[in-house]
This record gives sequence, structure tokens and C-alpha cells, in this order.
Amino acid sequence: TIGFVKAEVVEKRTKYQATHLVVANMTLLVNNVELSIPQGTPTTYLAELIGALS
Repeated sequence: TIGFVKAEVVEKRTKYQATHLVVANMTLLVNNVELSIPQGTPTTYLAELIGALS
């Protein structure tokens, strides 16, 4: 459940970034792994990706 909660928090933060920042990419740092995420990536995909990495 810890991984799920973390993914949910990041998903909300991702939605906030997508609506408030106009950038080509956003960088996501999960367990010291830096990921470059293209703008427009679905938050459900990000949540699954984060869950797989945690």
C-alpha cells in the first residue's frame, strides 16, 4: 500500500505540473532513478511506472 499511496501523490503532483508549467519534458525522480517524461503522458501510465519502480 505504501507504493500505491506514493504513486497517487505523484500522480496529483504530475497533474499540477502539467497544468501549470509549459515544458517539453518533466523529470521524475523515483528511488534515485531519473526519468524524463514527455508532456502529455497519461497520469495512469506514470502511476503504474512508479509502482513498478518502487
